[in-house]
Amino acid sequence: MKLETELLETLIGMSETDAYKLCKENGYASRTTIEDVKPYIITCDLRFDRVNFEIENGLVTKANIG
Repeated sequence: MKLETELLETLIGMSETDAYKLCKENGYASRTTIEDVKPYIITCDLRFDRVNFEIENGLVTKANIG
């Protein structure tokens, strides 16, 4: 659980590309849910092996497990 928290904190401020790469290296799937205030259509399934990103100006502003 501590690893997840550290990973999520590390992602904030990273570029979208680097964030996807870091998640993959740590065994997590990832997806962008909101980019520059535009929400994407996503499934509502809860997955503990996936990180959701909110992106603004190419940088991760929010990351959570789900």
